[in-house]
Formats: sequence, structure tokens, C-alpha cells
Amino acid sequence: MYQDALQPVALRMKNAFNEMRTICDSANFDKRSIRAGSLDPFKDEIASAECAFYNNVAIFTQGMLSEIHVPLDIRIELNNQLNQIKKLLQNTNVKSHAALLALAHDKKDLKKMGSEMDLMETFFTAFEDLNTDQQTLMIQKKVMPLPVDILTWVSLVLLNLPIPPIIDYFNFGQLTNTTDHRLRSFKMTLREKLEGSRPGKSKEQKTKKGRKIMSPDDVIKNGPFSWKVVTLLGSGGFGDVYKVFDERNKAKQYALKTESEDGKKVMLRLKVEVQVMMAISKARKTNPQGYKHFVEFVDRGKSEDLGCKFVVMSLVGPSLDDCRRKYGVCLNDRSTPYIIAIQSLEAVRDLHAVGYLHRDIKPANFAVGLGPTEPTVFMLDFGICRSFLDPATKQHRAPRKSVKFLGTLRYASRACMKNIDQGRKDDVECWIYMVFDIFDPEDGIVWKSVSGREKITRVKDEFMARKTKEAYRGVPRNMKTIVSYVDTLRFQSAPDYPFMINFLFTMSSQAGFPINNINTGAWVGNLKNKKDSGRNGTRSDKLSGSSDGD
Repeated sequence: MYQDALQPVALRMKNAFNEMRTICDSANFDKRSIRAGSLDPFKDEIASAECAFYNNVAIFTQGMLSEIHVPLDIRIELNNQLNQIKKLLQNTNVKSHAALLALAHDKKDLKKMGSEMDLMETFFTAFEDLNTDQQTLMIQKKVMPLPVDILTWVSLVLLNLPIPPIIDYFNFGQLTNTTDHRLRSFKMTLREKLEGSRPGKSKEQKTKKGRKIMSPDDVIKNGPFSWKVVTLLGSGGFGDVYKVFDERNKAKQYALKTESEDGKKVMLRLKVEVQVMMAISKARKTNPQGYKHFVEFVDRGKSEDLGCKFVVMSLVGPSLDDCRRKYGVCLNDRSTPYIIAIQSLEAVRDLHAVGYLHRDIKPANFAVGLGPTEPTVFMLDFGICRSFLDPATKQHRAPRKSVKFLGTLRYASRACMKNIDQGRKDDVECWIYMVFDIFDPEDGIVWKSVSGREKITRVKDEFMARKTKEAYRGVPRNMKTIVSYVDTLRFQSAPDYPFMINFLFTMSSQAGFPINNINTGAWVGNLKNKKDSGRNGTRSDKLSGSSDGD
């Protein structure tokens, strides 16, 4: 019933896409002329084909939403984005899209791509082949915001269509680097639903995007360890996460995270994660009581059979994002938001102490513990971390002239939004945005409904200048003191963490919620009953090596 209802729309999508590709092919695009800046030969027919294509994407994705249970806040957000598609269609810059399409057609190995992520990387590389002026031109002319691109991409993946480079690829890297984890999980849910309705398809499939998937009771041996698989926790673009135990001690379970060796180097993150976890593990030896906000690094290795590298770490519970969204925990109740703010800032401080920037601070990248560590907030996902110290001098690096965007639009610092190199101040700025979101999920992030990087950046500038009164509807006005302080920091500044932490304790007391015990967050003891999210267990926290213990 589900597929039958959408079949006519799917067919129209395929026809529109094929028509658009035929028009582009017949235009005889020349890569050299594009590099030379000649964007004139593109035909007007592309625009009508492109509009038909996106219009059907909107209809198709709307149909998907009507068939699948999606949490209300995401449904509203996605529906609003879908309603914007038709308005955006008439403004779509055909020339910039067609330029990328021409570059993509020049790739000889395009049809051999093993996954949509590989295909994505090919187009991203094609964009980088252009000179700086041409890249700037395309970026300035873009009008399709990232969330719409994600929805388009999701629909194409579900239809097994190739990904056309009319999508905003130079921003799409955000999805593969960090992603809004909610949208990634949403995509995985849609895909599972469609695959479950196809003849001959099984959710127990043994391969994913060309890589092997382990089954329960499979074993990876590495030195003294024999890691036995309990279950698959989740999957990402280049790897998977499993719940495992060492056969020498079956009582304790861990998370084993794999990363395929076939992916493009720019997209592989496990090496960086291991470097960060090893640095933290080394620091713990000199300070056993410190660094409590990080998972335990247990093992790392390489599996020839699976063609992947892996790392083993301790299990933690659901992310802060999932605590409130899937378990219904009120994280802005009484002293809880202050406890989260303090513990997460301690994690930022400790990460900086070992010389690394996180660069993607947000609720989805912090999780609560399991069992005895349940009251503790853990920092996760070090895939896009970067050392801010010069390896030779151990002094702070000089800023780079320009950097690519890495992070999440909603929580990224203003420097990140402007492609300016980040320092410790930027992690703290991201932390501020996250804290406002924890205190007030509705109005704390005043740019939540704003589309486009430039517009979001302008609102963030106003926010950091304390000009957005609506941001403090559910947030203590005393937070302006911390916001004002962070706004004074510069690239090489060392943030005053004790000042901010002590100020948060004082704020909590002034609000009538003195923190006598930092281990009394509202989630403690309240994670037994998960709300029905309709996501079949494909959760963002699992992809970071965490689990809710079920």
C-alpha cells in the first residue's frame, strides 16, 4: 500500500531526473570552459526539468512523512522545509548547478561508485577542482539550504537513483562530517521502512554499502582480546558500531566501532578519534581522578577479514538529545540544566587540557552514563577534533587563512560559520548555544527557524552582542555575563573555565536550586521507559559508541 501510493510520484521523479540529465548531456559541457569561467552555454530547459524534479521530490518526501511516525518537532520542522521548496525552485541558480553536473559527468569512474557517500565525495572533489573565484561565485549564488538538500538526498537514496550534483554539495559536507544526527537517523528510518517492503530484501543483510556486517557471536581477535559481537547498535556512512564483550570476561560489555578502509581519507575520522582517546588515556595516568567525562579507551586494531580498522571503548547511555526526545526527561527542570552546563563545560576544559578542540559541541555529542556512571555527562564523537598546538613547539598554532566549514549549523561558532580558523573560544561559544538549547528547547536558539548560513550568522552576531531578548525567555538573564565574557575572547585566548563554572554554581543557588550534589540530574533513574520514536533503534548516540542498555 505504501509503495503503491507513491509509485506514480516516484516514476515522475525518475522521468524528470532523466530529462534533466539528457538536456545536460546534449549541451556538450566542457570542463575546461567551466574552469575558464564560461558559464553561458547552459540552456533554459534545465530549469524546467530541475523544477519538475524538485517538485516531485517535495511530493514524494511528503508522502514518506505521512506514512512514518516522526516526533512532532521534527515533523513540523521538515514540513516547513518542504513547504519552502516550491518558493526556492523559481530562484534556483541553474548555472552553478549545471557546472557541477558537467564536472561530475567528466568523472570516468562515476558508475563504479560503491555507495552514495562515495558518489558524494566525487562531486565534492569536482567542486574543489574549480578555482577560488569560481567556488566563491557558486557559493554566493546558491539558494538551496542544507535541510532541503538532505531531504532531496534521502528521497534519491530510497529510490536508488544516482545523486545529481544539482544539490548544494559544497554545504552537503556538513551532513557527512557531523550531520544533524536527527536527520541522519530519520534517513536511516525511511530507508529501513522502504527496504523492509521490498521483495527479497532483509534487514538482516550481511553487507552494507559494499562492506561486511558482523552477526551475533562473530569474533574479532586482537592480541589478548577476543571481541564477541552481541548486537549491531548502529551504522554510519563508513562504519558500524557493535555491542561486544571480551570472551575472558563476559560480564562487561563495550562498544566496538569500525571504519572501512575504502573511504576517502577526508571522510575518515576513526584515526582522529583514537588519537584523542589515547591522549585522554595518557592524561588519566597522571591524574586518575580527572577526565571523568570521557569514555574508557580499551583497544584498537585492524580486521583483514572485514577490511576495516576498529576501536573499542566503554558503553554509555543515551545522548542528551535523546534523553529529552526519546525518554521524555525534562532536562531544564530545577538544577538539571545547571548540572549539564557545568559537567559539559568540564569536559570541554579537559579536552582543551590535552591540546584538542572538539569543533562540534551539541546535545547529540554528549551522553549520560550507564549503571554507576549514570549521573555523569560524557563527551562523544571526536571525529573532527583538531589539535590547537604546534607539534614542534607545543605552543598555540597560528590561525590558518581560511578553513572549510566543519560542524553543525545550529551550534557552530561564528568563526566557523565565516570559514575562520577556530580556537578554544569557539568550543566555548558552541557550548553556550547548547546550554541555551538545554535551558529552553523552544526559544533558546533564536535562529532555529532561520535558513542560510549568512542569515544564521547575523542572528548569532546579534545574540553574542546581547541584542536578542527573546533568547532569555527561558534562560536566566545572568547567562549574559558568560556570553559577554566569551565574546571578548580571541583566537589564542585561554578561557577562564573556573570563573564560568563557579558562576554557574552561583546562578543555580540564586535561582533557588543550590547544587549540593553534582550527580542529581533529572535523568538519573528515569531512563527505564523509552518513548515510542518509531526509529527501530537506529540512534545517533549508538553511532558514537553509546547505548541505552536495552
